Amino acid sequence: MKEFDYKQNSHNNVEDEIDFKALFSIILHYKKSILFIILMTTIMAFFQAYFMNNIYQSSALIKIVSAKYNTYKDDLVTDAMGHTDNNIDDEIAVLKTRVIAQKSLQNVNIGVRYYTTQWFKKRELYKDSPFVVTVASMTHKAHSMEFILTPIDNKTFTLSIEPSLKRKFLSELRSFFAKSDNEHLVYYHKTHHFGESIETPWFKIKIQKVLQFDENSYAFTLRENASMGWFIQNGLSAALHTKYGNFIALKFIDTVPTRAKEILESVTHTYINDNIKLKTESIQKKIHFINMQLDAINKTLSGSAEELQKYKITNIDARLNASTHDTSTKLGELENELYEISLKTDILDNMFNYLRTHHDIAGIDPYSATLASPSVGNLIQEIHTNSIERTGLMARFTLIHPEVTILTNRIEFSTKRLKDTIVSTLESLNVRKIALKKTIYNRKTMLKKLPKEEQELEQLTRNFLVNENIYAFLLQKRAEIAITESSIVSDIRILEEPIISNSPIGTSPKTIIFIGFILGVILALAIAFIRDFINNTIKTIYDIEKLTDVPIYGALPQFENSKITDHYKESINTLWSNIEFSYIEGNSKVITFTSSVSGEGKTLTVSELAKSISGRNKSVIILDLDMRKSAQHKNYSLPNTKGMSTLLTRKHTLQEVIQDTSYENLHIITGGPRPPNPAELIMSKMLEPVIEKLKERYDYILIDAPPIGLVADARKLMRFSSLTLILFKAHLSKKAYVQNIIRTTNDPKIHKGIVLNGTTKESNSYGYGYGYGYSH
Repeated sequence: MKEFDYKQNSHNNVEDEIDFKALFSIILHYKKSILFIILMTTIMAFFQAYFMNNIYQSSALIKIVSAKYNTYKDDLVTDAMGHTDNNIDDEIAVLKTRVIAQKSLQNVNIGVRYYTTQWFKKRELYKDSPFVVTVASMTHKAHSMEFILTPIDNKTFTLSIEPSLKRKFLSELRSFFAKSDNEHLVYYHKTHHFGESIETPWFKIKIQKVLQFDENSYAFTLRENASMGWFIQNGLSAALHTKYGNFIALKFIDTVPTRAKEILESVTHTYINDNIKLKTESIQKKIHFINMQLDAINKTLSGSAEELQKYKITNIDARLNASTHDTSTKLGELENELYEISLKTDILDNMFNYLRTHHDIAGIDPYSATLASPSVGNLIQEIHTNSIERTGLMARFTLIHPEVTILTNRIEFSTKRLKDTIVSTLESLNVRKIALKKTIYNRKTMLKKLPKEEQELEQLTRNFLVNENIYAFLLQKRAEIAITESSIVSDIRILEEPIISNSPIGTSPKTIIFIGFILGVILALAIAFIRDFINNTIKTIYDIEKLTDVPIYGALPQFENSKITDHYKESINTLWSNIEFSYIEGNSKVITFTSSVSGEGKTLTVSELAKSISGRNKSVIILDLDMRKSAQHKNYSLPNTKGMSTLLTRKHTLQEVIQDTSYENLHIITGGPRPPNPAELIMSKMLEPVIEKLKERYDYILIDAPPIGLVADARKLMRFSSLTLILFKAHLSKKAYVQNIIRTTNDPKIHKGIVLNGTTKESNSYGYGYGYGYSH
């Protein structure tokens, strides 16, 4: 027996190609929704790009000579090795603190914002506003207001306030649930003169005109300038310019390039001035400390000088020999050293006692600590720097934030080191102090052997010289610090001043539109594939091929505007050719047409195929056995008063029910009046003799059978047929129908084929011709 095989390679060899065609057919089927989604996302991206404010960046480069504020080298601030620290990370943290941001606000006014609208897009006016608003006072409620200024003439204007739609909606929502007005909305509309003081319960302002008005209306918002520190902190970034070095790159981003430059200038100069101020405070505290010591030593020195003078007047002949003078001088140096050690131990004792009773170092003077021990002073400065950095982080984060936790642990560790360093330093100083006291005692014992007058003179002279040396030492230090104060320069050098950036940074509008287009393509394709995945209807010939091995005899295209097209006629001719070349026993070919459900185009297909066969000089007759919904008579404008129902009930003879059509060689037996028992008529013994008689007269007998997916009548008709063609309609017939119908008609004596109706170019992956070969 001859069976069809396709003019194509096996699925294993062309699987990738078929998959590609299937994907392409999905895209073509959903092309309208795909194009709509792409268009919508592109339009949304366009509006986003249009209404999005451009971001500008101003940048500067500074160099940190030393991260410590006390970078000048003297005996009071340098460590034992003569080195200073250079922690750039600490300086970066200081730059980004709230303290620097608040101080920077003193040089810029960013609390009042001015706007104008052009082509539906709001544009901010920084220093180009034709008027200036001066705020005397305002409440927090004024922060949420948008003021509309409409110029009337050069002297008057209208000031309006109206809540936004969002605030109105929220107010109505709160009022609905709370049964009261939870939020009092502010409405304001009055005419004022420029320069007039405008007072309301929410604000007190004054508006001055400075330039000519170019627009019909303007808008502005109010905030206290002092509360805008967050704005500077959010826009400011600082980072190392190079991996190794002491260069810091500062950047500030804003929607207004001029404001970005001015804010960055204010931050850098505030940072430099702060650096100088801290240095100056450091020096002034040292001078104050030295002055206190000088006052105390001055009194002691005056007293010792007075006593020495009185003794010399009373004892004119008292003199010290050379040996006694040398011993006395050496003793004075030792006592001078003992004084310095005692001063250091007193400072360290006080610091240690403070640390035992406090949890911070706020009450410790870092400058006196440095005088007592440079290593202790360095640790205090380290803790102080870390504390400043942690305070800045605490303004944005909580105690459990990782960065805050790291700094807290670092401060605790440094505090422990500070205590240990103080203890070890005190131990070494006390050892030296004991040794000095012993040496001084021995030398004083030697001096006690001198005559009484000489002992008294030596004692007075030595006291005077010790006090004089200490006084001279402190005077020298004060002079050195005063010289340093007069030549203070900042540790920060501005290598590149902030500049105005005319080109915006970030994503360009063209890129945003392109990204929107790409996202639209991805989204549209994803939706199309998801819809296809959840859609269980047959869409392509490939879907049928994956479900069954039953030969496909043809693919009929979808009508265009409900008209039979040339493509459809060509597909019908191809279907007839495939039937003609198939092997069917007997001289007459009985072909039954059925479908899974109604509405799949079975009736029209039978009619058009019959016309095509009759046009090739073949005799053909149509039997309308779908007696429940008989419709073949409508295709030929024939009456349906008699037909298969009256024939099978023996009301009419075969010759009486055969009707001629307008097509030569084409006849039809219509369904006739609808019987109450169509299934019984088809199952009766009357049908088979009718078909046998018709075989003697016609080359083709086309049976329009009921849908096999709904009733079982068609199964008997399939046994009478040389070939049964099952119609499915693209995007209507369910995939499950194919498997169910093939399963229920799984009889080797029944020769089946499939026709896919209602295809489009994308659903018919082989084209409308859908050709086959045949073999024996």
